[in-house]
Amino acid sequence: MIRTITIKLDAIRADRYQVTPEGFLTCDANVTRAGVFDYLDDSGHTVRELRSPEEVFAPESLATLSLIPVTFQHPEERRVTVDNNRRLNVGVTGENVTHDDEFVSVTVKIMDKAVVAYVLDRHRQAKDVELSCGYEAEVVPIAGEHASEGHYDAVQKNIRYNHLSIVPRGRAGSQVKLKLDAKQEEKTMFRFIRNALKIDGFHMDAVDAEVPNEAQGILDRLSAKLDEAVEVIRDRAAKIVELTKKADEAQAKVDTLTEEVEKLKTDNAALCDPAGETVQKIIADRKALEETAAKVDVKTDGLSDKAVKVAVIQKQSPEFTAEDRSDDYINARFDSVVELLGTAEQKNGSAGMAQAIKDAKQAGTQAKVDHRAEFIKQSQALAEK
Repeated sequence: MIRTITIKLDAIRADRYQVTPEGFLTCDANVTRAGVFDYLDDSGHTVRELRSPEEVFAPESLATLSLIPVTFQHPEERRVTVDNNRRLNVGVTGENVTHDDEFVSVTVKIMDKAVVAYVLDRHRQAKDVELSCGYEAEVVPIAGEHASEGHYDAVQKNIRYNHLSIVPRGRAGSQVKLKLDAKQEEKTMFRFIRNALKIDGFHMDAVDAEVPNEAQGILDRLSAKLDEAVEVIRDRAAKIVELTKKADEAQAKVDTLTEEVEKLKTDNAALCDPAGETVQKIIADRKALEETAAKVDVKTDGLSDKAVKVAVIQKQSPEFTAEDRSDDYINARFDSVVELLGTAEQKNGSAGMAQAIKDAKQAGTQAKVDHRAEFIKQSQALAEK
């Protein structure tokens, strides 16, 4: 089968080509390269085919580019032969075909007056002149992924060239061209390197390439912009971590409040049931508290449970104050009074209770001791009588 690769040419410069006394135009050219190219199959679908360096730079393939016809556009017959050469031939490629591990190069001589005029006119208008190789190759349906040019559907093998054509449009890129400008040939190169990046879901492979010196400024600016983008990504990643932490903390608070709300709902439901266990216990506890208060002549009307307990304690220890005292402490002091009253009542009735309170008051006034310990000691002595 015949495959055609279009080659893009740069505008011609006078110091890179020659017009011979006979009017022939000669120059060097990069005529093809390795890579992945798009082709249309017989059904009109695009097929991406790999031209590997091993195949493109194979000596047997390069030899077929030597001394082949140059045509103006591809012939309808696809191939140039002895039968149509006189009609199609406008020039010839040189004998020596070389490559530099990137491009295949050969000298081109254009020997048709009209085509020479066409090329020179394109040059004067600063327009491109493009080339295309006509060749045959075995196409093997092997799919894969090229390191820089992406997916391909098939691989070309055994590439054999038949002719080189001047065409309106090429496909192999701007660096596959006629070498018509001496300045282009003398370009200095520099090596552009960037390490691979991997941060929070952002990945970029390492870049290590030799590029023309004039591209350094653009690449440096792009590299600086990439550095800025990386910093933005890092800042945003840090903010995401911080916001995630705050969200977790907020969720924990919500969970705690939800539990508290559920408890309040349960407690409220219990308090709304007069016959329920919770309400009945509250009534019983209040009744017991009022009975204890009545024993030491403490009025409970309008007082809270805590206030009643403090008043009972003060019957035993008048100097007692609830200020800065915890509920647990007040409850413990109250329990000690209840214990004392119970013991005194059991042994001596109401008179014994009154005497126990009087003795406790006197003991609290005479000595700076722990009231509860002294109170318990006196209650024990009273109980032994």
